[in-house]
Amino acid sequence: MEIKLLEEKDKNWTLLLDSWYEFHWFCPPGSAIKDFQTAEGKDYLRRLLHAFVQNIDSPIVIAWDSIREQVAGFCVNLQVYKDTVSEVNEMFDRTHRVINNSQLSVDAKEEIAMEQEFWPEIENKLDMFGRLNHRSYWQILFLSVKSEYGKQGIGKKLVEFSVKQAQKAGHQVVMANFGSSYSAKIGYDCGFEPEIETRYADKYKLYEKIDDSLKEKHPVCITMLKNI
Repeated sequence: MEIKLLEEKDKNWTLLLDSWYEFHWFCPPGSAIKDFQTAEGKDYLRRLLHAFVQNIDSPIVIAWDSIREQVAGFCVNLQVYKDTVSEVNEMFDRTHRVINNSQLSVDAKEEIAMEQEFWPEIENKLDMFGRLNHRSYWQILFLSVKSEYGKQGIGKKLVEFSVKQAQKAGHQVVMANFGSSYSAKIGYDCGFEPEIETRYADKYKLYEKIDDSLKEKHPVCITMLKNI
């Protein structure tokens, strides 16, 4: 398994799709939106990934299975600077507008809006530029490993490689919202320290729609930092 940067993102972004779908189907917040598993939902997720690739000028790290010639997992990263945080917010607004051109039902669009509200609330509480007084930070935005490649240490390798990219770019801290117990373990194993623990039952408006098995296994999202 080779851990490397995704080259020619505009051309090769579709290699991420299978892992991208699974991320939204099995991460607790995404699992609450059942329409993600419909044809219309997959079309929306495809458009969303394409928008992220187009709008985020940061490295995407992949685990490449050279035998089967496919992506086993990936890590989408984001570089955030204090002086350009408004531009980052505008980027997210542009990216999320893909929902306007989707064929999803009104109910599904409302659910997606609720999911999108969840993450900024956590990050505003963290307050990287105010309370923690950082000038910039590197964020692990999405971390996903296809289920068939589980328990091989791929997630940890993706995070470790991403941290090295953050160091090369001159950042002093890496931030990540680890939304499952599996990803949180990776964070601890990679030397991240917990900052905020958010119980889905308390803060996520779609909590009741999360699969019961996921509620039990992954009750919290843990926001972590790693100084580098």
